Amino acid sequence: MTVNYPRRNFLKSAGIIALGAGSTTNFALAEAKNKRVYNLKDFGTVAKNGDSTEAFIRAFDQLAKTGGTLILPSGAYNINQSLSLEVTKDINIIGNQTILRFSKVKNYAIEFYGSRTDFKLPSIKDFESLIVGTTANAGNLVLRQDNFLFDNLELNLSKIDDYSWVMTSERSYFTKDMLGKNLVGYNTNLTFYITKIIDPKTVEVIPGNNQPKDSDLGLISAWAVADLWCKSRSYYMRGEILTPEAISHKKFADGMASYKPENLNYYTFMSGKLRLQGVNVIANKNRYGIKFLNIAGLELNNLMMSGFEDNSLSIIESINVKIGGCNIQNGISQRESNYGCLVDSCQDIEITNSRFSGGFHSLSHGGTFPCRNIRLSDLYFSGSSNFGLDFHGNCSNVIMSNINCVSGAYIGAVNVSISNSSFLISNQKLAALVIGPERDSDYYTINNCNIRNGIGNALAISSQFCIAEINKISLNNSKIISPQNGVIFQAYPYGKNPVINYLEMTDNTFGVKQEKVKTINNHNLFIIQQNNAF
Repeated sequence: MTVNYPRRNFLKSAGIIALGAGSTTNFALAEAKNKRVYNLKDFGTVAKNGDSTEAFIRAFDQLAKTGGTLILPSGAYNINQSLSLEVTKDINIIGNQTILRFSKVKNYAIEFYGSRTDFKLPSIKDFESLIVGTTANAGNLVLRQDNFLFDNLELNLSKIDDYSWVMTSERSYFTKDMLGKNLVGYNTNLTFYITKIIDPKTVEVIPGNNQPKDSDLGLISAWAVADLWCKSRSYYMRGEILTPEAISHKKFADGMASYKPENLNYYTFMSGKLRLQGVNVIANKNRYGIKFLNIAGLELNNLMMSGFEDNSLSIIESINVKIGGCNIQNGISQRESNYGCLVDSCQDIEITNSRFSGGFHSLSHGGTFPCRNIRLSDLYFSGSSNFGLDFHGNCSNVIMSNINCVSGAYIGAVNVSISNSSFLISNQKLAALVIGPERDSDYYTINNCNIRNGIGNALAISSQFCIAEINKISLNNSKIISPQNGVIFQAYPYGKNPVINYLEMTDNTFGVKQEKVKTINNHNLFIIQQNNAF
C-alpha cells in the first residue's frame, strides 16, 4: 500500500514553495534559505527495486554533517541493513509515495538519535550549581535514580492475614526512611508496600495485587527500594527530563533534597529538529521498526509502518513530539513488551488523525520517566491482543477527543479529560475503559462517550499503588453498556482507603444487567465524600 501524497503538498513540504499561515513551515523555510536540499538519487540509488542500502548510508552521513532536507523520490527502495542517523542539526526526510523495504534486519530498521553526554555529580550542592548555571544552550538534562539497589537480601515472608505479611531479611537493610515505600523485585512483577518498620531486619508489608502470594523470594537476587511516586514534586523517583527553560527555575533545585546523589546518574542530550514525512516502511522478517531517541522536536507526518513483529515505532526520552496522518501496523503478540507504537518517557506529545493496530497494545506509554502533556485526537485503534490504547506509568495532563478504540483502553494517568469517544471491547472482563490513577489527581472527566463491553464491566476506576485522593470524577452525557456492571470502583490494597471528594454522573444512559455503580471490596474501598451520581 502506498501513501497518497499529492505533488503540490510534497513540493510545499520540501521547501520549494511557501506555505500559508498555520502550516509546519519552520524546517522548509530554513532549508530553502540554506539551500541544503538533497535528492536520494544524487547518492547513487539503484533503479528498478535494486539494493539502495549504500545510497541511504551516504545520504545519512551527509545529513549528519550538514543537516538539511533529503528528498526521497517516489518508488520502492530495498535496504538490507540497519540505518542510523545522529540528529545534531535540523533535518527533513520527505517522501512522495516512497516505499522503503527492509529485509531480515536484526535490530531496528532505522535509528535516529540526539547527541548525549553522560556525567556524574558527587553531591546535591554540585547539582544545585549545575541547575543555576544551566543555559538554553546546554541541552536537556536527564536524571536517573538507581533506586537503592540491593543484592541477595535473603528475604522471607510469613502471613499475618489475607492482606498483611511480615518480611524478614538476614541483613540489616530496613530503615525508617523506607516506611511507605516499595520493595521491588528487580526485573520482576513482585512489589511489596512497606507499612511498618518493626526492627532493622523486619517489616510489615502488603503484597502487590497482581502477583502470586507464594512467590519464592530466594529466586530474586536483586531488589530495589523505591518511593514510586514522589508526591511533593509529582516526579517519578527513577527519572526526570528537565528542559533548559524549566531547569532555570529554582524550584527544581529546591526539590532535589530527596534524591540520593550517590544513586543518581545524569546526562544531557541535544538534537536538531527532525521531520519524517510521506514514507511507507515495509518489513520482511524484521522484528523492530524505527527508533527515535533523545530528539527535541520530532514530527512524523503521513508515515506508514507494516510487517514488523515488535515495536514498529519507538519514541524514547524525547520532547515536543507530533504525529499526524500516520498508519502504524504491528504484529499481534502476547508479549507485554510488544507495541505498535511505544512512547517511552516523553514530554509534550500530540498525536492526531492516525491509526494504530496490532501488538500487545497498539499505542502505549512505557518507561520510568514522566510522560506529560499528552494530546490525542481523531485516532483509531484495533487488532491488539490486550487494550489497544494503554497510557500509564506516571502520565499526566492527558486530553483525548474523538477516539475510536475497538480494543478498549487503559489510562493510568493523572488529570485526564476524555470527550466524544468510543471504547468497545469483547475480551476484557475488567472493563472496556479503565481509568487507573497512579497517584493523587485533581480530575477525571468523561463526556459524551460510548463505553461498551461485550462480556464484562463497562468502566472501571481502579487505583494503582498508594494514592490518597482524587478531587473530582465527572461522567456525563455518555452511554454505558455492559452485561455486568456499569461503573466499578476498585481500590488496590495499598496504604489507606483512597478518597474521591466529588463524584458527578449526570445525563448518562445505562444498559447494564447488574449494578449501575458498584464499589468492590478489595481490602480497601474508595470513600466518596460527595455524590451526585444520578
